[in-house]
Amino acid sequence: MPGILWTGKIGFFKKQLLNLNGMIAWISGNMKDTEIMKKDIKKAYNGDRSADIENYDTYGQEHYELIANTLLEEINVSGKVVLDVGCGTGISTFKLLERDARKVCAADLSEYMVDVLRKKLETAGYPPNVAEASVGDAENLPFEDDVFDVVISSMVFGMVPN
Repeated sequence: MPGILWTGKIGFFKKQLLNLNGMIAWISGNMKDTEIMKKDIKKAYNGDRSADIENYDTYGQEHYELIANTLLEEINVSGKVVLDVGCGTGISTFKLLERDARKVCAADLSEYMVDVLRKKLETAGYPPNVAEASVGDAENLPFEDDVFDVVISSMVFGMVPN
């Protein structure tokens, strides 16, 4: 499993929690076949394997908020342009906006997750010049170099083969 580069200070328990999430994702993937792994991830997070994907936020809200808060504890995003890789339904995206990021671009491999996030952003009244969500592969994102001040990713690296 690839190592994680930790920036800032993080307590032992929180570090173990974040590592465990990445390890579970890594174990569940097929690291030898990138395309098969990506197809499996898309199927799982688009709801092809379980109707429970519709309850993603309900079941895991507290868990994902804890991870997002831990991830952002030592990062100043105020006034910055931020990329949220593997945004899911936007728990980290909204945490970034709450912390006064100037703009958040959120990307995820799952069309379903991005659709949910887009609806949540629209309902919350965030215009596209402040927050936008798009479908994108973490290994091949469609952004120019030097666009973002901060890039975050929560619970995704274990699912990114390369």
